[in-house]
Amino acid sequence: KFWSWLVEYLPCNQDPNLTIHWSAPNSLTFGGLFFMVVPSMITVMSCPDLSTPAPQWVYLLNAIGIFIYQTCDALDGKQARRTGSQSSFGELFDHGCDAISTIFAALSSIYVLQLGTGWYGFV
Repeated sequence: KFWSWLVEYLPCNQDPNLTIHWSAPNSLTFGGLFFMVVPSMITVMSCPDLSTPAPQWVYLLNAIGIFIYQTCDALDGKQARRTGSQSSFGELFDHGCDAISTIFAALSSIYVLQLGTGWYGFV
């Protein structure tokens, strides 16, 4: 219900008087990936040896990034159906971004759990 409510606030009309006519679903997908990659990279930079704790705000940033990623991932398909712009490429792009974000989510988890450089962190 949250995403169905939220998608109604994305621009969708073709009124020429508006600055933003509609929001492209693939831009939502890429934006979600961005909000997954940036917190992960900040986590990597804040504890490069995989065994020291990061500052508290880094953990909060990861949680917010995951929430924004999940929200954008849920909204992109709904927006594509609303605008009639669903395509095979959009579906492939969405799945590709999901695969990339899974890598960054696992990487962040390894860093946040401070698993170190042993083999068990990468299993």
